[in-house]
Amino acid sequence: VEPLSEELEQAFCSDCTEDEPVVREAYTSAKVRAKLAGCGERILAVDEALEELWSAGVRDVCVAVSHLVDGAAYGALRQAVETHASLFDAIRLARPLLSSAEDCKRVAEILDGEVPRRADSAVVLVGHGGPHAAQLAYLALGYALRERGRNDMYVGMLDDKGSCDAVAHAVECAGSRVRRVLLAPLLISSSAHAQRDIFSTSGWRGILERAGYA
Repeated sequence: VEPLSEELEQAFCSDCTEDEPVVREAYTSAKVRAKLAGCGERILAVDEALEELWSAGVRDVCVAVSHLVDGAAYGALRQAVETHASLFDAIRLARPLLSSAEDCKRVAEILDGEVPRRADSAVVLVGHGGPHAAQLAYLALGYALRERGRNDMYVGMLDDKGSCDAVAHAVECAGSRVRRVLLAPLLISSSAHAQRDIFSTSGWRGILERAGYA
């Protein structure tokens, strides 16, 4: 998250003609905030960050987000912004990365350009998942990849218990040419999910390895 935060701050500061903008970083996850607090690092909740901005005299706020989809975490963020909106003259909330069909097409285009095709390999991207609307965003990304001819790329979700088996079956249906799988988190901040749920032998990696893929 830190490189993204730094890049956003630099982008806003580059347009400043007078005072530099007041910046506050907040996390929606109470678990992550508590874990960081245990390491001596204080991270604000969204409502705390907005209240600090108001106390600092800020009346025009842009809330940038690092969410991929409109799931539970983004919903809680939106509620916090709506609750505090009356404090400010203007407050704008950015959309998650995968908010429209065009967003999915653009992300698919970038992935297509950055991830090379290999004749004997498949690429499995694992996102967090979420409620129905959030799941549709991941499905739309998978569709956009297939539209670009990337039938070697698959999108799965941690929150969908059957997703890994379904992806493994889809890779198997691609034929015997696929011997290797590149397994990658589709997450802004992987945290414990990557090690525990994706790369562990009890997670996605283990299921794919037991299916015969390297």
